[in-house]
Amino acid sequence: MRAFRHFLLACVAFGVAGAAAAEDKVVISTATKTVSFGPVFLPIDTGGFKKRNIEASVVVLTGGMPAISAVLGGDAQFTVVADDELLKVADSGKMIRVHNFVNSFTQNFQVRNPILAERKVSLTEPWRERIKKLKGITVGVLGLGGSSDLSGRWLWREAGLDPANDMKIQRVGALPSLIASLKEGTADAFVLSAPAGQIVEAQGIGKITVRWDEVAEWREEPFLGLDTRKDLIASNRDLVKRVVEAVAEAQKQIYDDPQAAAAILAKGSFAGTDPKLIAASLVQMRDAYRAAKMTAGGWERVQKTRLAMDAKSAAAVPVQEGGIWTNEFFPQ
Repeated sequence: MRAFRHFLLACVAFGVAGAAAAEDKVVISTATKTVSFGPVFLPIDTGGFKKRNIEASVVVLTGGMPAISAVLGGDAQFTVVADDELLKVADSGKMIRVHNFVNSFTQNFQVRNPILAERKVSLTEPWRERIKKLKGITVGVLGLGGSSDLSGRWLWREAGLDPANDMKIQRVGALPSLIASLKEGTADAFVLSAPAGQIVEAQGIGKITVRWDEVAEWREEPFLGLDTRKDLIASNRDLVKRVVEAVAEAQKQIYDDPQAAAAILAKGSFAGTDPKLIAASLVQMRDAYRAAKMTAGGWERVQKTRLAMDAKSAAAVPVQEGGIWTNEFFPQ
């Protein structure tokens, strides 16, 4: 009898475990595949999603609006885009940021070597002086109106130049195309997060000419985070909580030990990318991965800088909690 009872309990336990093992499938759309999105890719490589019964996949689309549209259309449950992209759809009332994992604007400005030599640009002079010497060059962008476009215009304006007349903007596309454009000389520079600059330098094409952490206005900003539809929170709050926990755990792993996180990514989601480049990227961006709750003040800074970048869509967006962002799921 006792043996039968143990057998019955074992069967019940197996049944419960089998039910618990059913995984929620989650698709996360992104605007591009860069190391700065590490906290989304790392839990795929470490099993951080799976241990929370989540089968996660990442789909890479060119540009922030296609990535957001994938969520609005139901093809993805979450997206990772820049904060200004989220501002563009704020008036829909449908999207909300549930966790921020990059808390600085981490895009660097890289320029090809012949231009730096021709213009006698020194990396030891103030960054505004470097930009002044680059008047008239062609800047490649992921897409017109996106952060890689607007941030370049902002640098020009801050240096006392007129973006409309003192620079040429060329839509190039994703990172491989941007790097190719520098090699071929069809573009002279571009703005993008790591490992873009590290790749450009490693291949001897150019140099990171303005680092993100040199620009005071870029240091405190809810730049990259996990966004979803508000109705998903209403229908499956537990799923949102588990996804945020996995991403926040990976964010902490990167902040605590960027070298170890880089080694994991190099064997997983970023296989084929030089591990040294990934490590250099995460080390350079480490402080941006610090844990920080979102604030209305931080989103107001986004509005201020984006308006200065000509992003008129940022003007009248309410930035109080519950509108386009929430700290409800911030890990305790």
